[in-house]
Amino acid sequence: MLISFALAMKILHIDSEKSWRGGENQVLLLSLLLVRRGHQVAVACPPDSELAKRAAERGITIEPLPMRGEFDLRAGYKLARLIKRKGYQVAHCHSAHAHSVGIIASKVTRIPALIVSRRVDFPVGEKGWLNSYKYEAPDKFIAVSTGVKEVLIKGGIAEEKVVVVHSGIDLRRFENIDPLEELYKEFQLKGEEKVVGIVAALAPHKDYPNFLRAARIVVDRLPQVRFLIVGEGKEAGRLRRLTAELGLGDSVIFTGFREDIPRLLSLFDVFVISSYLEGLCTSILDAMAAGVPVVATETGGIPDLVKDEENGILVPPRDPKRLAEGVLRLLNDSGLAQGMVKAGHSTVRRFSAEQMAKKTEEVYRSALGEK
Repeated sequence: MLISFALAMKILHIDSEKSWRGGENQVLLLSLLLVRRGHQVAVACPPDSELAKRAAERGITIEPLPMRGEFDLRAGYKLARLIKRKGYQVAHCHSAHAHSVGIIASKVTRIPALIVSRRVDFPVGEKGWLNSYKYEAPDKFIAVSTGVKEVLIKGGIAEEKVVVVHSGIDLRRFENIDPLEELYKEFQLKGEEKVVGIVAALAPHKDYPNFLRAARIVVDRLPQVRFLIVGEGKEAGRLRRLTAELGLGDSVIFTGFREDIPRLLSLFDVFVISSYLEGLCTSILDAMAAGVPVVATETGGIPDLVKDEENGILVPPRDPKRLAEGVLRLLNDSGLAQGMVKAGHSTVRRFSAEQMAKKTEEVYRSALGEK
């Protein structure tokens, strides 16, 4: 349902990333849903970014804004002029560099509501006048999980400034999945193997070595299991070398970046997240929506999604043995796995993109009302 246009806001999303990851997908989802709710929405981002391309294809207004480095004065001044000229009421920063550029813009012109999304549970940077202002100036911080909120408050941000709005997913993506025969052929699977997979950027905090060492333990017990690593990133070369060192060359498949995540998840018998730091991880929600039982590390915002022994299995981070044990339990106990799938379906309905958009809109109105 559309809101009354009398209540519509002019909203500018700001994102500095050129690549396509979970954060950029959230920006696009949120923009589309806010438009549907009657607001005027634009996205300021690098003109050669994947977000600019995808948002433009979906009819979202793009404001080209190259951002070079964390404190890009030129980008900050350009953003300030844009906000003033077009009368944006809400400037919502979605990445670390966007946050810094938004702070510069706020020094140049009045921004009615400056909002910053925080998607990672990394500690807030060291104190100093510049960093202090960076975290004092925003009107509201949107934390994607309780764990992220706790990190922000521990870093000195006033609790009343921090609101938890969980990231959401588009559940319609998991309807009418195409047949999987082509995927079996692509990955040289016979359809008889058990498949354990992970969907995440190949980044250090995702702790893929933990996943691979757990895979070694699983293969020693169940040699026919195959492991899919879905994602790309700077760690790819290192992880391929570790795969060879562990003797897993015939058991691990690196798929690279994929657009067909719902189809790929339909191949999985178990979904794994092995991170030692994690803001929330919407890939877990994707797995639940696809009907795949989850084993995840108990870190960051993951416990907001996974309740141990209810809708998934939680294990300590950096513990391959416990990770492998969780995977083996689900592979060997179909009743346990199906019970967790059923509970996961109930969970994921509470984390829809529509709920995320509605709660984000409430944050905007709260910030504007406090001015």
